[in-house]
Amino acid sequence: MIKALNKRGKLIIVHACGNDPANKIIKKIWPKDKPFPTLYKSILKYIRLNTNKDILKNLKFSKRKIVRYILRALPNEISGGIATSLIFSAWNASIYVNQISDEEIMKVEKSKNYQKIVNQIVRKYKGLYFNNELFVIEKK
Repeated sequence: MIKALNKRGKLIIVHACGNDPANKIIKKIWPKDKPFPTLYKSILKYIRLNTNKDILKNLKFSKRKIVRYILRALPNEISGGIATSLIFSAWNASIYVNQISDEEIMKVEKSKNYQKIVNQIVRKYKGLYFNNELFVIEKK
């Protein structure tokens, strides 16, 4: 994709990076799991080591920014009893963003303990959000 950039063209990279309440849900259930092994620093390092030097000298890399995506919920869904639909929405979004396999999900869902964990995290953070890294690679 970098090679396809025109002069002053921009490649915008946005991806989940964890360190958010959704990731805390996953960490409580699968403490050894590392859903985000390749973040900004390692992506830049890879590009710099594996891209032709003539191409690299014409590229500008921005610093990363953290962009937050918020799973919307009504205030009364959090302050009162958390609605079942919010629990399932938060669960589904968390396992999707953290890329948990179907096999692992099915094992955990049999116990129903995950619902308590989701409920605790959603209450603690008054909702659920996801952190994403955003950075730009620009051709000079």
